[in-house]
Amino acid sequence: MADRQRPSVVSRGLSRLRSMAGPASKKRATEHASQVTPTPVAEALEVLDARDLRRLLCLDDEAPPPRHRRPPSPFAETSAAVVAHVRQRMAWDCGLACVLMVLSAAEFPRYDATWDRVHAACGTRSVWTVDLAFALKAFGVRFVFATKTLGCDPSYRDMSFYKRELSLDERRVAGLFERAFSGEICLRKGTVPSDALGELLGTHRALVIALVDLRFLYSRTAVGRAIASLPYSYTGHYIVLTGLDAAGRVLYKDPASAGEDHAIGLADLHRARAAHGTDEDLILVAVDSLSRTHEPPPGRAGTFAVGGIR
Repeated sequence: MADRQRPSVVSRGLSRLRSMAGPASKKRATEHASQVTPTPVAEALEVLDARDLRRLLCLDDEAPPPRHRRPPSPFAETSAAVVAHVRQRMAWDCGLACVLMVLSAAEFPRYDATWDRVHAACGTRSVWTVDLAFALKAFGVRFVFATKTLGCDPSYRDMSFYKRELSLDERRVAGLFERAFSGEICLRKGTVPSDALGELLGTHRALVIALVDLRFLYSRTAVGRAIASLPYSYTGHYIVLTGLDAAGRVLYKDPASAGEDHAIGLADLHRARAAHGTDEDLILVAVDSLSRTHEPPPGRAGTFAVGGIR
């Protein structure tokens, strides 16, 4: 469980970002929080179907924009990637553990992915989904980051899970989204319906890091009932979706568990990942970008100084 994990807050729009006022220090950012929360820019919300996802991930003949295009690979077109379980070490690092699980599916240890290197790529302990996206970028992975919210949902300030540090994080997170909108990562403001997610996972050509409300993930178990008793209206947590079982349930790995594989129905998963507070954040990773034939971006492999992606 990650009692300090945060879901993504998307850029307020480039023009608004440039006009944002207030100092960078956490202390003064708290004092001037009202000055750094402009009104979100209204933009259309996409509904990303399976065809859209395949196109954005370069998994068919329809390629995404050139800056996100990568050489195709036959890797794992018919068989599931082998994902090693990584258990989180602290309450806040379930997202880092999920990044390590995704990188464990690489055909060989090209990136020498370790806790220290992933943490350095994130550069923070107050982890949002956009931090994980930029960490994956640092490791040369091809992915699509889908989120439904542009701007900070004002209601989050009233949620106990967020209110302690939301004002301290929003300027940093907004800066990351400005970079995302400039084309550094493949970002879409949109939602992914359950049928599209299931279809993509059924191809065994994608792994997905999903932000969920932990209360609903295990809602049918004793663990879920215990989590529901916590003094939070929302309990954010990251998991890795790895495929489908024979019954059509989603297989996933939970960094808070001891290592066993889990399965959940698409409807129950949707309830957990669409809960208020998640922004329906998904990072969808192309498995072929973990293959021997895929090369990381120039200058990325082996360059992981602390703060190196900033």
